Amino acid sequence: MRIGLLQTTPRDLDPAYNAAFLEKMARRAAEDGVELLMTCECYMDGYCARLEEVDAARLRTVALPADSPYLARVRALCRELKMGMILGYTALEGDEMKNTALLLGPDGEEIGRYCKMHLHAHDKKFAPGDSFPVFDTPWGRVGMLICADRRWPEAARSLRIQGAEMILIPTYGVCHERNFAWMCTRAYENECYLAFCHPQQSFVFDSGGHVLSFLQTNVPSVLVCDIDVENRDSGMFELRRTDAYVWDGEIR
Repeated sequence: MRIGLLQTTPRDLDPAYNAAFLEKMARRAAEDGVELLMTCECYMDGYCARLEEVDAARLRTVALPADSPYLARVRALCRELKMGMILGYTALEGDEMKNTALLLGPDGEEIGRYCKMHLHAHDKKFAPGDSFPVFDTPWGRVGMLICADRRWPEAARSLRIQGAEMILIPTYGVCHERNFAWMCTRAYENECYLAFCHPQQSFVFDSGGHVLSFLQTNVPSVLVCDIDVENRDSGMFELRRTDAYVWDGEIR
């Protein structure tokens, strides 16, 4: 499959502009044969939760309910282009807001969603997610993490144990050399593909921890990379000594 990572800095508090720009870039990506396009974390509102001046009440004004016309517009775009998408946005669910990655199929229908689990101080405006789901997709079994979630090896391992062949990570946080090493390790230790999408840096690792594609630029771009989930390193994961891995008295 051919994945595209939309590398751009969205506008703060401006879902109308961000939706229009996403459509423009998605059309370009479709011309390059992209089958699944991923945005950064909370793309639709510019991850404005990170801003001190944006309190929970202000964030709520740009959070998107399930019947949001912006979400309907993205679904229609997927159907038109026959392209899947992972869309980062702030979801409004009743009284709660959640930092969400929405996984849409090429028919515009929801395959699944993931809500950020590990919340730092500025993320306390969100309610946390409660699980690490894995989804069957036209491109293989997919698991998602959001930004800080990637720092905890248990998060990626939870996805891999459930059969994830790709771990896809929309983010807006740090993108330094240590992060590159963390992501290389997550791909290697779980023997699965990993794609990382950030406003200024994007990359894809194969299941052996090797870099398949890398882009670092301030110019709005789509990093395009071909992934073959059938061609994965294997052996180490199956040799795990699960009979001897113990936490809190329980074998994991």
